[in-house]
Amino acid sequence: MNEKLYTIEKAITPYVTNEKFRLHNHDFYELLLFLKGDSSYIIEGNTYKLEPYDLIIQRKHEMHRVFHHSNATYERIVLCVFPEYFSTNNCKELEEEFLKKTNGEMNKIDAEICISSGLYDAFLRLQKYSNNYEDIYSPVANAVITEIFYLLNNAKLYSKDDNTNILLKSVISAINNNYTQEFSLDELAEQFYISKYHLCRIFKKGTGITIHNYITNKRIMRVKELKAEGYSIGDAAMLAGFGNYSSFYRAYQKTYGISPSKKNEKELWRF
Repeated sequence: MNEKLYTIEKAITPYVTNEKFRLHNHDFYELLLFLKGDSSYIIEGNTYKLEPYDLIIQRKHEMHRVFHHSNATYERIVLCVFPEYFSTNNCKELEEEFLKKTNGEMNKIDAEICISSGLYDAFLRLQKYSNNYEDIYSPVANAVITEIFYLLNNAKLYSKDDNTNILLKSVISAINNNYTQEFSLDELAEQFYISKYHLCRIFKKGTGITIHNYITNKRIMRVKELKAEGYSIGDAAMLAGFGNYSSFYRAYQKTYGISPSKKNEKELWRF
């Protein structure tokens, strides 16, 4: 049974506002086929301007958000696949190719390549075989999803990001390498020879959230990852950088407004 190992939907949002699409991450893979809108995608500080039929690939734990340049209608098809899908369908090698890539890099396939590689056609067939996403767990729909990941692993041309802010990318890389450790904003600012005020300003401008919130989100996802590996919730919280379970609980509740045991991930994420 592949039920709950993946989800797919076509989503249309008229009169979009950026307030509804915040920076976030998750523990599954997300493929977003952009159909319509006036938008860019920000992934780990890298910005990708979107054109119709561009494909955005988000690996698990990558911080990302869509940014809308106007309130034009935003239309997309989103396929979310959990890591267990690959072992269940005996195609673990397709996930391993994704794990080799560095977070925040190789996240976009231009429309031309998406079409010529067969990826766009595969999404059309997935819509057809699932009866417009009403029966997404049929054997033939499942086979097309496996094919999509096969095509992704054989795609040779990923687009470069459009971000020219090398400083922001370097700051995010430094945080990603050290977020489970204790470090201060003063230390981070000193590392890049800038003031703490300037550091916070460029980070908030580039990502839409504060450095503190970014680190909190990364640590929360690390707790979930460690718990899945068999660690107790207390040990996972400590290893992720919270220090203890109480700190994790408070951070989680402040971030999501509910306790960890009540989180419904599919309802919280906006793409």
